[in-house]
Amino acid sequence: MTAAVAYYLRLVGYRQSALPPVLLYLGLLGMIFATDAGPPVSAATVTSAALMPLSAWLARLAALSESRPFADMTAVALAGSTRRLLARTAAATVVGAGLTLVALVWARVASPHHPYDATTVLIVVGMHLSQVLAGVGVGALVAPPLRVTAGGATVAITVVVLLSLVIRWMPPIAPMLYNLDRNATPGATTLLLVIGQAAVVGCLALTAAAVLGRRAG
Repeated sequence: MTAAVAYYLRLVGYRQSALPPVLLYLGLLGMIFATDAGPPVSAATVTSAALMPLSAWLARLAALSESRPFADMTAVALAGSTRRLLARTAAATVVGAGLTLVALVWARVASPHHPYDATTVLIVVGMHLSQVLAGVGVGALVAPPLRVTAGGATVAITVVVLLSLVIRWMPPIAPMLYNLDRNATPGATTLLLVIGQAAVVGCLALTAAAVLGRRAG
């Protein structure tokens, strides 16, 4: 499986298709931390929320990085389409984890007057990675072998993001924004629910994508 993840990372890297969303995210970090972004957890709500649609698109790019015949051969080599799906989403997750590290370091360097103790770092990392997981799950639902056009995938991801921004209770973004944006010291229960709901969304979406993918062949 590790070799398969590395394979998809190389494909995405060779195609350079991930550059636009990654550069867009870096630009967003630059704007957020150009001035004081506030306490670490509050600032992380924006940078982690942005990773959700980005990770969704990365998951789709990983699935599009090989042609159908090669994808079929990869499925055979990995003993099934489900393992191929896991390899693709793991590759997107690795990129998301890398951007999480970039966001954390950038925030720390740009805000030296805000405390970044071990607990704060773990909270910030958890927030980002949970949104990455939600994103790759959503992305898997709009990626091959499911027959979704680029336009359809763009609209679907955009609708999910907008609904989760407008409807206060709708995961995966709204619960985090409304509960942590102005809460510099959230309680353990709040953190567990906020981070957990995004992770659950990702797991459910991946499960659905695996089932639908097997049916699509």
